[in-house]
Amino acid sequence: MRYLIFTGTSGSGKNTAYQFLADRGYFAVDNLPPDMLGRFCESSLNQKGDVSVAVCDARCGEHVRDLPAMIERLRSDGKSAEVFFLDADDATLVRRFQETRRRHPVMEEGGGSILDAIRYERNLLYATREIADKVFNTSNLSPSELRSEIADVLEIRTEKWLRITVESFGFKYGASLDADLLFDVRFLKNPFYEPKLTHLTGSSPKVKEFLHQDSDVREYSKRLFEFIEYLLPLYQRSEKAYLTIAIGCTGGKHRSVVIAEDLHQRLQDLGYQTSLHHRDITCTSSDQEATL
Repeated sequence: MRYLIFTGTSGSGKNTAYQFLADRGYFAVDNLPPDMLGRFCESSLNQKGDVSVAVCDARCGEHVRDLPAMIERLRSDGKSAEVFFLDADDATLVRRFQETRRRHPVMEEGGGSILDAIRYERNLLYATREIADKVFNTSNLSPSELRSEIADVLEIRTEKWLRITVESFGFKYGASLDADLLFDVRFLKNPFYEPKLTHLTGSSPKVKEFLHQDSDVREYSKRLFEFIEYLLPLYQRSEKAYLTIAIGCTGGKHRSVVIAEDLHQRLQDLGYQTSLHHRDITCTSSDQEATL
């Protein structure tokens, strides 16, 4: 197990680092007191993956001075504890706090002003900075640039990390509320009006075959898939972590299911992390499905 411990001055970007790693599925804990590091490591063993992230900083007050000793204890026990210290120059930290109007966590202990709090915090963290494996100076980094630096240092694979949910639904039960991209396929041939297919769903090979034989379905699927393949790298470039693609037909049982399953398989074949959800495939209603 690889244990990543992030620390540093307030306003230097620790929350950006934490959210970046948590969004990528790592077991991550924010604002962890140093004396809880041992329990954190024990809990990590019950989590998925082989990387765990803890953020320990001056929000715990004077107790942060114990952090170097706790890290040394982990290392002496044979644990792979890596320390990453985030910092920025005083002027940058002061500006960031003024822009966000947030209270510095050691304002009272530091003497009352933001600059005094920053200097007091540096004193609390001095010993930890000395043992850090890597110091990130974020003074001139945007959040995006910081995430990129962290990914490079930790050798995190960022391409195709976007988590995609493909969802089918029926418009008569309401449009998908959490969709980032929504596509209406009610114009396609409707298997509902085929007596042998009415009571089946789009997961049935017979329904799939019926729709795949239609030239409009094939052409629409081709163009839809090409469009989505074009969009996904752009979403990844913007560092979006999750994307929901919703496909809707009238009842959510036939056409949307087939297109959603085809899209899901296509994206998996391309290496994307994709899950499939049929929202309305089991819904029952007295309403008859109608074509447009």
